[in-house]
Amino acid sequence: VEAYTAPIAVVLLVLGLVAMHQYRELSTTYALGAGLAVAFIPSLWGVLEEPASTRALVWGAVAALVLGAGLFLKWLAPVLAGAAALVVVLLANVGPIFMDLDRWIIFGVLGATLLAIGIRWEQNVVDGKALLMKLAHLR
Repeated sequence: VEAYTAPIAVVLLVLGLVAMHQYRELSTTYALGAGLAVAFIPSLWGVLEEPASTRALVWGAVAALVLGAGLFLKWLAPVLAGAAALVVVLLANVGPIFMDLDRWIIFGVLGATLLAIGIRWEQNVVDGKALLMKLAHLR
C-alpha cells in the first residue's frame, strides 16, 4: 500500500462501508472494489520488480489480513482482492526459481499434477459446487 494512495483507499473503503450499511443488498464488490483496487494496484509494479523486498512483505501481509477479514466477515470483494494479491506475491517469488529448472522436470511435475487433478476431479466436483454456493452467498 503506497503512502500517497492510502488516504484515498481509506476514504473509498469508508464510503463503501457506509453504502453497505445503508443498502443491505449492495454487494461488497461494488461497495469495496474501488477502495481495494486503489489500495493494491499502485504497489503492484514495485512488488513485481523486487519480490523479496520489504514492500512485497508488507503488501503480502496486508493481503493476508484483507483475505482473513473477508473470510471472517463472509465478504466476496476482500476475499478476491486478498487472494489475488497473495497469488501475485507467490508467483513473483517462486516464478524465477521454477523457470530455472530443466524443462523435463517442469513437464514431469506438470504432467503428474494434471494426472492427480484428473484422478480427483470427480470427487472434487461435489466440493466445488458447495464452494460456489458458499461464494454465491457472500455479501
